[in-house]
Amino acid sequence: MSTFSLRLAEDDYEALQAVALLTGKTMAAIVRAAIGETVERFAMTAQHDLVQPDELARRRNALALLEGRATVTVDSPRLAAVHAFSTI
Repeated sequence: MSTFSLRLAEDDYEALQAVALLTGKTMAAIVRAAIGETVERFAMTAQHDLVQPDELARRRNALALLEGRATVTVDSPRLAAVHAFSTI
């Protein structure tokens, strides 16, 4: 598993810590869930229609990278959406 460091403003760190304490989850689990929700929400929207032509290649490459490194099953809505957008 890859690692990633995240620097947070003190207020954001304290909010994350409070949510972790209230939910009984680790801060890492909360951040992973938020990232997953953000990726899924992006994949399910039509934001790709708003992309400028010069950004299209960059986004296509990023989506292909997501698809290639996905650890979810092929029949998951998130991977299906990423696959659909990577063929644009």
